Amino acid sequence: MDELEPTLTRTKMLTDEINYEYGLEVQHTANILDPRWKPLTQDYLSIIALLVVVVNDFLIKASPYAGLVSGKVSDFAGMYFLPFLLADLVLMFSSSMRNAQGIVLGAMLVAAASVVAIKLSPEIGGLCVDGFALAGVKARFISDPTDLFSLAMLPLAYQRFQALLR
Repeated sequence: MDELEPTLTRTKMLTDEINYEYGLEVQHTANILDPRWKPLTQDYLSIIALLVVVVNDFLIKASPYAGLVSGKVSDFAGMYFLPFLLADLVLMFSSSMRNAQGIVLGAMLVAAASVVAIKLSPEIGGLCVDGFALAGVKARFISDPTDLFSLAMLPLAYQRFQALLR
């Protein structure tokens, strides 16, 4: 039996690598306790999108250079980043990456529905401002149907998610 133990350990290690590499087909723990899990928001494109939102909202919009372009840049970058953030919040506590594709699609639908509701309804935008105020965050939502063009970022985000799965 002692002679088989190194072989069994080696087989277990290979199985773990296969589980990680083919996470959608073989169930494994994917939550934050698993050191193999890498959040989607840690992808370099997600980080760039978040940096664009932060720099644009806190520096450029407050400068004399603010204008039409600076108003739309955050919408596009935020629409790319938001589905990854929402998916990470769910995947963080998921027990399997088997559902990752469905979770990301659901996050994209929630992000799209939220943006459509906020941009088309001043009342919903006001409720969001009140919600942020309760959390101590000063926010402002402007109903602007032209911001819906940012929904064009969702297919790019989905394409990136597919590339991350490979």
